[in-house]
Amino acid sequence: MKKRTYKNGEPFEGNFDNHFLSGLIINENYVKGLKEGESIVKSDKDSIVAKGIYKNDKPYNGTFIVKIGEDDYELVHLVDFKKNGLQKVFKYNIDDVIKTYTCVNDVINGETIFYESGQVTGKLEYKNGLPYEGKLVKAESATIYKNGVITEEIFYMSNYESKDETNILKSKYYTNGKLSKIANRSFAIADDVKDSYEGIYKNEQPYSGYFSADLREFNYVDYYEKGEKKYQFSNNYLENLDNYKHPNYNIKSTYKDGKIIDGVEYIKFDRQFISKYWKNGVLQAFDCDLFATHYFNRFHFELKNNTISITEFNTEKTGKISRQKIGNKYVSQLIIGEKVIMSVSSLEINDVIPEETGSIVYYESDNTIEAKILSSEEINYEGRKESELMYEIFSSSINSSITMEENFNLLADNFSKGKNIEGMFGKGDTAYVLTGIRFNEAKKPEIGTLILKNKNNSYDLKSFFKRKIFEEKKNIELKNIKQEIEILAASFQKKLNEDFK
Repeated sequence: MKKRTYKNGEPFEGNFDNHFLSGLIINENYVKGLKEGESIVKSDKDSIVAKGIYKNDKPYNGTFIVKIGEDDYELVHLVDFKKNGLQKVFKYNIDDVIKTYTCVNDVINGETIFYESGQVTGKLEYKNGLPYEGKLVKAESATIYKNGVITEEIFYMSNYESKDETNILKSKYYTNGKLSKIANRSFAIADDVKDSYEGIYKNEQPYSGYFSADLREFNYVDYYEKGEKKYQFSNNYLENLDNYKHPNYNIKSTYKDGKIIDGVEYIKFDRQFISKYWKNGVLQAFDCDLFATHYFNRFHFELKNNTISITEFNTEKTGKISRQKIGNKYVSQLIIGEKVIMSVSSLEINDVIPEETGSIVYYESDNTIEAKILSSEEINYEGRKESELMYEIFSSSINSSITMEENFNLLADNFSKGKNIEGMFGKGDTAYVLTGIRFNEAKKPEIGTLILKNKNNSYDLKSFFKRKIFEEKKNIELKNIKQEIEILAASFQKKLNEDFK
């Protein structure tokens, strides 16, 4: 009765019946893997829904059902490959029409009607493929045109809410096609409760009134007077996660010359969120919130009595960073509880091997090499592991050669630029670290690479293993330091492997 040939599991030659959508069966002819000839779509009640002719694997004349989106389909009418007449867009069910429109030779002309649950939600007249008069309805918005010019945009609560006046989030109004006003119902300001907050534009830029930032996870509102930002309204987003659809803003911040001088300033990155607390133009504290898959943590930094206080949300631990002069150099200390956990001080690089206890880490910064002496007092691995992020912040970011206030502002500035995110996740300031060396209790080099600076501004490199020099390089220019250190590191690793064997 019928012969069908498949190739690679797909129809290749013959006449095929395929279940297409809910309640629909499509009958098509294939010639050498291409659709050719008559195509008929029937309902499960055997009534014809669409009937057309394919030519060279393309719909040619008649009616066809085609997929136009993830969940959207279209019943199209074609003449010589081009859309002509009434077209219908629907979801999985052909009776669930969401839009009808008319085409002339593939160009939309005439009336387009939008539907939701069988009800008309908007009508829009097109001229030569462009909106001209009426209401263009989308999933969560609608656009109103008059005489071919946009006059209003309406934004609804969601695609699942009804598109009536009670579910409007905000409306944008246009004059001569240019944005002129916004009426926003998506938030409330605690000290100035209204049904709607208005913002006026001048040259399509905020000029006066309230303007929302329109961010998804966190939002805030700026208030303008005569084109100048005066105030910002926000809230503690962690306390308002359940009310993100219509937030209540109870924090007021003040701008001066475009910068917040009193209140809270917010900076958002992909995996971190910064909140900076200002008073009279002076930074008092800041929070760094970290996000990852199934992970959240907050670090609160505060400058008190020339000491930087750090509190970690997850462990509820508080650490303090202080600075004092010991002998002829300044030393910064990380204190957790009442115990000094780690110390760091800057080291001047010269042509003499220093006598230190601890580790020296070398950094490349601004075309120079800087060195820090790190001394850890925490010998309990579990104790250190619990405060690992504080160790990373302290070791990679604190500079003992500057004051605690300068360190605090530098920390805040680096976090505000997203520079410290890798260090916060325990990877340290590895992008700038060149190498390091450990000194034993006798203040002698034990293992690692030592950098010495010659009087001719070149450098000597000495690689130590088991308290002995096993390789060195002399008179290395700064531009070649990194490459030479990598060569030494490869030799060092080979030596370790041989020793292990």
